[in-house]
Amino acid sequence: MTLPPPGWYPDQQGQLRWFDGEMWTEYRKPPQA
Repeated sequence: MTLPPPGWYPDQQGQLRWFDGEMWTEYRKPPQA
């Protein structure tokens, strides 16, 4: 299975969540306008 590259991705709460390339982290931020 190919994992997506590290980066900010939208989550189910409407925020952006950091994916480190292997697993989801607890880092979140509001989406940029």
